[in-house]
Amino acid sequence: DDDWGAFDSNTGADAGAPAATVAQPPAQDDDWGAFDSSAPAPAPPADTPSNESDDDWGAFDSNTGAETPSATVPQLPAQNNDWGDFGKATSASQGPRFESYGSSTKDYASTDGSLDGNLSSDDDFGDFGDFEGTSGGDDQKPKNAMQEKIRAYASQLPESLLRKSGLSGEHVDLAECFEVNIGLDASVDPAHKAMVDRCLQVLAILKKKRNSKLPSYWEQLFLVVKEELQVGKQLLAEASSKKMSKTEHQKIQKPLEVMVSGFAEYLRVVRSIVGTIGDLLLLDVSALLTIDTYASTWCSLDILKIPVEIEQLWKEIEKAASSLSIRTLQSKEKDATTSLTSIRRRVTKRVASEELCELTLVPLSNEDRGTTCGMVSWQGKDFMACSANILANRCPFYV
Repeated sequence: DDDWGAFDSNTGADAGAPAATVAQPPAQDDDWGAFDSSAPAPAPPADTPSNESDDDWGAFDSNTGAETPSATVPQLPAQNNDWGDFGKATSASQGPRFESYGSSTKDYASTDGSLDGNLSSDDDFGDFGDFEGTSGGDDQKPKNAMQEKIRAYASQLPESLLRKSGLSGEHVDLAECFEVNIGLDASVDPAHKAMVDRCLQVLAILKKKRNSKLPSYWEQLFLVVKEELQVGKQLLAEASSKKMSKTEHQKIQKPLEVMVSGFAEYLRVVRSIVGTIGDLLLLDVSALLTIDTYASTWCSLDILKIPVEIEQLWKEIEKAASSLSIRTLQSKEKDATTSLTSIRRRVTKRVASEELCELTLVPLSNEDRGTTCGMVSWQGKDFMACSANILANRCPFYV
């Protein structure tokens, strides 16, 4: 069964730091015979992933609390690469259990701005709790209050987050985004109120000094993913150019499928972060990030230049994978979980009191238990499983 995401691994771990590795392409040696060699023995359980070739995709099975692992050189995973053991199996016949990580209990309406704390009372959204019943000249008052609060919060954000590309040094004005995307000339409808509440929620977190490094982490992660996809694209191109027998093709099929499926999880993390930035800009959930929309819709944000390149690389990888008959995710399933629009729609349906992923700031839910979107605990914080996996194995800068 070539369907990725085999959560039937018999290994298990508790809610400690995941020590998974991801599908990694081999050294560039044009010899594809290496696919029939045995996979090296996995490293002993530890919180810090080694640079050895641990080909078990996403094995969050370390029970020790070690420091952030360093990145490894991409290489093709060995066969029998399933996607990760994110929880502790209760018996030899059971797969990993995500539910061991507990349930959401925090209320972001009364927290102090930290992802692992409470936003202070001045950060709640109670000021905008009831806009019904306004009419005439009063219609603008709630919106003006919203706009001013967004302006005040935005002034406290890290400088790099809203910087436009180019040498002008200009920055995006979120108050102007409010005026363009929400408007000031009508009463507040529920859909717009939800957009503003989400914008304020993200702003309240990012404006805190303790979270000031997060935009920098996003930029570094984007660069890591871009480099990984570039290697994968080259690897697929080499595989396509070689004349292989049916047996040789079968040998590389499974490793390449695991690699591409891993890239899809990288893409999920990138798009989740992009979606959060879209929430800051108060963009409609249907807004796509492309070369054509980068300036007109996404305000030419400098932080989004690499995600635009990632989207293009992913298209090329999908095309190359298709030519090799490599199956990743079925179209319907992929659209339901990994497209930017679907990710943002899911966010709008989640209540503000649910846990947020420490990296992407998207709400976590028990509905995603047992999937790569499910909540895991790593370094004492809550993440989507795919977010924790890429941080643990490809992002040594994250501390």
